[in-house]
Order: sequence, then structure tokens, then C-alpha cells
Amino acid sequence: MKGKKAGFIFLLLCITAFLVLYPLPYYISKPGFAHELDGVVTVQEADEDRGQFFYTTVSMMKATPVTYLVEKMKNSNNMVPINQVRLEEETDEEFHVRQLQYMNQSKNHAIQAAFNKSGDIYEEVTNGVYILGVIGTAPAAEFLKAGDLLLKVDNQTISSSEMFISYVQKKSEGDQVSLQVMRGKETFSETISLTTLEETGKIGLGISLVEDKQIKPERKVTFQTDQVGGPSAGLMFALEIYNQLVPEDISNGNLIAGTGELFEDGKVGRIGGIKHKVVAASRAGAEYFIAPNDKVSPELTEKYPEIKSNAKEAAEAIEEEGLKIKLLPVESFEEALQVLENLPKK
Repeated sequence: MKGKKAGFIFLLLCITAFLVLYPLPYYISKPGFAHELDGVVTVQEADEDRGQFFYTTVSMMKATPVTYLVEKMKNSNNMVPINQVRLEEETDEEFHVRQLQYMNQSKNHAIQAAFNKSGDIYEEVTNGVYILGVIGTAPAAEFLKAGDLLLKVDNQTISSSEMFISYVQKKSEGDQVSLQVMRGKETFSETISLTTLEETGKIGLGISLVEDKQIKPERKVTFQTDQVGGPSAGLMFALEIYNQLVPEDISNGNLIAGTGELFEDGKVGRIGGIKHKVVAASRAGAEYFIAPNDKVSPELTEKYPEIKSNAKEAAEAIEEEGLKIKLLPVESFEEALQVLENLPKK
């Protein structure tokens, strides 16, 4: 009898653990926080400003059977399929590295946009190319991993992703390349055989790359973002940097939150979770919310028939939640500055 009872308790514990801990292929997204950028971004010899800019985040957690059922019972639309967040077969480490690289890229683009507008001086340097991911079945998987920095190939300095890919694709299957790699503070060399990649049909190592570009401004810019990743703070970084570079307060004394990926040409791109970000901004007391006024491509519409522009999603969230925050849709950094210039002064 005792054995049956113990067995029942063990089974019950296993079922409970499964319901509470087993990860499903979904994320549950909810409003995160609106972070004041004053203190997160600091420009050397910055001019004093009077308004406040915020960048916004989304809280993401992996769904389990219990949390999935709870969201379904609430008829919630907070469930996001994992393939809309992560690449196919992407490991946790690769996802983390990719998000941090996106964050670094957003910082570079923000400095460029702000310094180009203010006329301040900066230098652009390429240190090599970072590995974002490695195909598990590729020969490179034995030697390389996400986050490694490739410095040289066959004693040639790697100046760009294009240079590296072009060099490798001129070779044949079975040829070997010698790589100089930096992992953390350690530098080492590996000789790896090339193969024909099943995914592309081309010769390669089975790695995805991004250039390690660094913007070195004459007036130093520092960021306190810890391990926060992703590209969505780019526009707000640029506005905060520019506000510290120029003598006038471009916020006109207002509390302004927002989001948007910033590209090298100053255009603003769509991001995920905007309905949660506008709620987070409102909770933090922001008066205005800057959102990407993106154009949804036919390809995206075909893949996701119910997709809407970020600006429309944000407008719907403001109406549904009864928020008092005012929406400012923009397509570029320049347009954002023009919109801010027209806000009432405080």
C-alpha cells in the first residue's frame, strides 16, 4: 500500500513538473519597462537638457503548459510562436549573441545619426567579423561558436563579411582555410575544411556572420545597457545622444518614450511587441510615444495576413487600453527631429 502511495505521489510530482516547467514553442509577451535614457547614455561634455527620453522593453518568457492554458483561458493575444522570435535551430547561446550584436549595431547607428546631424566628428573602424551562429552538422561546429571574432583567413585580415564570403566561395569542397580567431581575450588558430552547404548549395564553413564595426566619436559616448539585447532602442539612443550634443533641448521639456530600429541611412524600421511598449511607456508617465511608421511589404502580408504597421498597432493599443499618451509616427531620424520641434514647450 505504501509503495502504491509513493508511486502515486511520484507520478503526481512528475505531472506537476511537466505542467510547470516543460517549455512549449511559444513565448508569452507582456509590457516591460520604460527606462530613462539620461544615465544610460552619456556624451562627453554633454549639454544640460530639461526633458526626458525613455527607451521601452517587452517582457518575454517561454510558455509552459500551465502558462499557455492560462493565456488561452484569458483569450489573450500575448502568445508569440517561437519561430517569430528565434531562427530555426538557433541555440540559447546563439540567440543571446545575436541580440547583443543587434544592440551594438543600434548603438553604432545611433552615434552616426546624431553626430552626422550635429556635425561632430567620429571614426568608423572594422575589427573583423563576429560569428552569429554555426550549423551543427558543419565541420566548423567542432572548432567555432557564436560570439567568436574572426580576425584573419589564410593570413589575410578580414575587412568585411563580403570579403570573407567571397574569398571562401572561390575555393573547392575539401579545401582548407586557416583562421585566426579571438574568443574572449584568447586568440587562437584553426584549420578547417570547406564543404558544400546543404542549405545554400555553396561552398562554406556553415557559419553566419556580422561585421564588428566600431564607431569612435571624438566626444566619447558611453552606454550602460548591461546584457540587454536587440535593435529596437536605436532611434531613442540617437535622440538622446543628439540632445546631449546640442545646446537646445530637443524634447521641449516633454517626457518622450519610443522605439524603433535605426538603420545606417537614418531610416526607422519596425520592431516587435510595440503594443506592450506603448503600455510600458504610459505606465512610466511618458506624454508622447514615438513609433515606426513602417510600410508593410507584400511579402510580409503574404506570410502574416493579419500584420499591421507598428504605428497602427500602437494606435490600436492606445485606444483599447484607454491611454492618454499621444502617438508620434515617424519614418526616419530626421522626421523624428522635425516632429519633436513642433511639440509644445514646457
